[in-house]
Formats: sequence, C-alpha cells, structure tokens
Amino acid sequence: MIVPLRWPTQLLLASVLALAGCLQEDSISVTKDGLVSFETVVTEVDEDKKIEFAAFEKVVANVLDELRQRQWEAEATWTSKERPYRLKITGSGKLADVAGKTSFYVLSKIDEKKFTVMFLGTEVNYVRIVFASPPGSAQFSGPNGRPIHEIERALPTDIVTIALQ
Repeated sequence: MIVPLRWPTQLLLASVLALAGCLQEDSISVTKDGLVSFETVVTEVDEDKKIEFAAFEKVVANVLDELRQRQWEAEATWTSKERPYRLKITGSGKLADVAGKTSFYVLSKIDEKKFTVMFLGTEVNYVRIVFASPPGSAQFSGPNGRPIHEIERALPTDIVTIALQ
C-alpha cells in the first residue's frame, strides 16, 4: 500500500536481504542532477537461532557485490554482530548509471529526467521505504501519479516514478 505522508529525507535501493524475519527500512533521496543516496537499516531477529553470523555476513557481502557491479558505491556498517543482527548499508550513484535490474530492484530510464523503480524481494518480511529529497530536487509519485513519501510495506506492485526537476 502506498501511503502519502510528510516530506522525509532520502532515495533508492530497497529489498536488500531476503531472509526470514528480516526487517528493513530504507531511506532514499535523489538530487536534481540525479545523484541517488540511500541508507538501509537491516535487522535480522532470528528468533529461532537458525542463522549464524558468518552466513548472514556472506549474504551481506553478496548484496554489496551485486550493488557495486551495478555501479553503486556501497558499504555496510555492523551495529550488532550478535542476535538480533543489525547493520546499516549506505550508498550512492547516478540514476542513469545504476539503472537496470538487480535482485532488489528494476530501475528503468524513461527519458533524461524520468525513471521508474520497482522494488523486488517479496521474501523479505517487512520493508519500509521513505522517499525524500531537498526541495527542487526529485519528485516521487505512485502509479496514480500522486506524490508519495513512504511505502509502508514494499511490494513489486509499488512502482514509483522519479522525476528530476
């Protein structure tokens, strides 16, 4: 469900880790020249204690690899290496350079100033995405054309249009 809310602060990447019990919140922003910045906070609760840290760390390394192959500058910072595992992934890139398909998103260029993004990763239990950019930068709209600032539970049907000013 797309929920129009207040004007928050950041844009792109979503659907990072497809592990059971994984909670994720993304903050994505785009400047008027198309520079995308994101911050993703991931918490793997692992209540059943089935996921060892080394396995989770490998998944994170694979995620960073895939992002870097798509021209993202990305890094992970661990805030907890014990259950619940918690980390922050930050990154940036130009919209035109990071366009394409990954395991996490499909970013399509419509023209020089307009892109659409669809977030993948439906196995993730909970992904919240907050969109924000400084005034005069990018605008985000949902399938109905209305401005959006947040997706409470990201699904592949939540296609977002990014329009550069």
